[in-house]
Amino acid sequence: MKRRISLLLSLAMLLSLFCGCQSQTNNQNGGNSPDKGEPSGSGTSNQEQVSLEFYIWDELQAPATQKMIDGFCETHSNVTIELTVIPFDQYIVKMQTVLSTGTGPDLCWINTSLGSQYMSTGALENLTPLIERDGYDVSELNQNIRDGYTYEDSLYAIPKDLDTVVVFYNKELFDRANVEYPNNSWTWEDFRETAKACTIEGTQYGYTNNNNERTYYSLIMANGGSLYNDKHTAATVNTDVARDALQFLCDIANVDHSAPSGPEAIELGDQTLFMNGQAALDVNGSWVFPTYAESLGDKLGVAEMPTGTSGKSSISHGIGYAMPAGGKNVDITWEFLKYLGGAEAQAFQARDVIPANNTVANLWAEQYAEYDLSAVISSLEYSPILPLAAKNAASVRECLKAAIQEIWLGTSDIPSALAKAEEAMNAEISK
Repeated sequence: MKRRISLLLSLAMLLSLFCGCQSQTNNQNGGNSPDKGEPSGSGTSNQEQVSLEFYIWDELQAPATQKMIDGFCETHSNVTIELTVIPFDQYIVKMQTVLSTGTGPDLCWINTSLGSQYMSTGALENLTPLIERDGYDVSELNQNIRDGYTYEDSLYAIPKDLDTVVVFYNKELFDRANVEYPNNSWTWEDFRETAKACTIEGTQYGYTNNNNERTYYSLIMANGGSLYNDKHTAATVNTDVARDALQFLCDIANVDHSAPSGPEAIELGDQTLFMNGQAALDVNGSWVFPTYAESLGDKLGVAEMPTGTSGKSSISHGIGYAMPAGGKNVDITWEFLKYLGGAEAQAFQARDVIPANNTVANLWAEQYAEYDLSAVISSLEYSPILPLAAKNAASVRECLKAAIQEIWLGTSDIPSALAKAEEAMNAEISK
């Protein structure tokens, strides 16, 4: 992929340079902590030499992150920022360790699962007092992502980016079946009928039948259901609405035969089916667009999620910049955080992700001018944050994933699987 090669070359070049504030990048597989300089606490002066440590997990986004560091350092020549890239499969474990022991970096990426686990424990710096002290305006940052990093009315991370869920379709397969392309006013019933119409036995399926949690979360919520109670302290998945939503998705495969069966879809892979031109429709995250565009070219189309009985829903997620509590350089790290939330810094990453700053979010779509990506941008207006439990979010989430897997594999019926899931989820939440 040319873009990926370009990004890696850019990374190699950036790693050999130092900006005016002596920023550095370190690929970490173990634990190399830099000298953080003299303790500064809340009294850091712009004249002190300060060293900050910054953790992220995506090497492909390191060049854009380095540009942000360089931009900040242009006006803070006394600051050294070391960027450390930790592979994602190691990142979560490492962050759980350092946040629990108070030995974390000055600044780090955090996702909503990790955030929900640590916002309530005092492991992350509460940013609201700093926001109020400085009158920092967060209104330009996506509200849904802010909600995901808010606990008891306090914000614990500055939103970095966001994604959403849309429907991808293959124009060539629609044309072959003589079916009109989707429009953004369609309903879930229209989706089902479209999948039927696009199915040609022995040639192509109408739908990939993925079991992506964002798909069934979105459908449940579009039909007025929920995953948790208002405070996310109890699971609410064993309901008629949730059962009906999952039954609807299963019937597309098992009744209409417009999609491969669950076991077949899992074996073949939903993205592989779609990119190989074997399925006309796929519900997936905006993050797969570059991959799909490279594979399908001008055959690729994008539509909004269908409307349910309670409107549209397209589950969103986003990364945030967080400050582990107890750091020695709170004030200067906060200055960097404020810069990272601004339009200048967020524009640097628009090639890789959708910026969480509303004023530059459209830059992501503008670089793909040959495609109509208005469906992605419009979806951001009705994208509730990925729902997570108030406690033990990751393990609670896995309980539901396991139940859905049983449904897709046909080893459990929907009512039994959801009853089992809700019981297991609530057991995890109560620990």
